[in-house]
Amino acid sequence: MFFCQLSLKGRQVGIHLTVLSGRRQHADVTKPCIRGYPDCAKNDHGEHFNGFTLQTFAYKDYSNLFCSEWVGRSLKHWVKEHGLREVDDPTTGKTIYRKPFEGMIVLSAELERQISLSLREARDRRKLPRSKLAPMLGLSEQVYGRYENKVSRLTVGRLIHLCEVLGATPEEIIAPAAPHLWGETKGRAELILACIEKLRCFDEETLRDVFSLLARLSEGDERPTDDALKVMTHESRSPHV
Repeated sequence: MFFCQLSLKGRQVGIHLTVLSGRRQHADVTKPCIRGYPDCAKNDHGEHFNGFTLQTFAYKDYSNLFCSEWVGRSLKHWVKEHGLREVDDPTTGKTIYRKPFEGMIVLSAELERQISLSLREARDRRKLPRSKLAPMLGLSEQVYGRYENKVSRLTVGRLIHLCEVLGATPEEIIAPAAPHLWGETKGRAELILACIEKLRCFDEETLRDVFSLLARLSEGDERPTDDALKVMTHESRSPHV
């Protein structure tokens, strides 16, 4: 049986593994946890408890990992860093935090209205009647109409399915309702969305050229990420990764 104990001594962070060996005659338990850490052996100790032998192995010092990510940031710091504002949302009846855009905060009800409108406009642009779209979603026309009429809320899974059958992009449905997800200002959001639309039209070879150009323009990121390396070396990616 194993017990794990986290020890904090000043800035020293250590993890101790306690092994309940069974009976005293079986106390010579192996210590695979300290392989590679011979200096920790001197910190091992054992004691007896009701005929059982408890042996504790100090196997690594994790001081270098003890940082703000471990203890978490305060709510106040997080809210300030992400530019959130505290508001009362009448839809939920609770105090929530939202991100303002162009000096305005769009609450849940308005977001749902905008998404419903985007969905209807996307279908109208394709001249696809509800009677033909609904069966592709496994829905009746009446049930599908609830999404466009803001009666039912779209789940993420349903949104993905809609993008598939409409041949739409997530930006086409979501961006009109939440442009702040693409940029801090209206101009930046529109520019990023326009760039995404252009990029979707390029073939794979052109995209690699664009990616190489962007990599050279990037500042403070000399080492490419794993995903970037996969793109640059033509390494295939599993769709499940």
